[in-house]
Amino acid sequence: MTQTNNQPIAPIQPVTDDYFGIEIVDNYRYMENFNDSAVQQWVKAQADYTIDTLAQLPGRDAFFDRMKELDDSVPAKVSGVLRRAVAISQVCRTVASGIS
Repeated sequence: MTQTNNQPIAPIQPVTDDYFGIEIVDNYRYMENFNDSAVQQWVKAQADYTIDTLAQLPGRDAFFDRMKELDDSVPAKVSGVLRRAVAISQVCRTVASGIS
């Protein structure tokens, strides 16, 4: 596995399928096999890279503290759920606008 800017780069391992005479190449099909240790290593490396990158954002901790404060300040309240799509949309709009 190579890295650019410390970001892990998934290797290309092309697989070609033929669908009705049209060849389709999938360079990353192997990523579907999560039992493959190479896939697991790439996913772990990508997660580590993401965590490290996000941790460097200025103001990140203050942002998340404020988000938690806002989330904890008003509990979610759903007065009812109906199976009709129009009714579900109305319930969502009512909850979002703070109307009881």
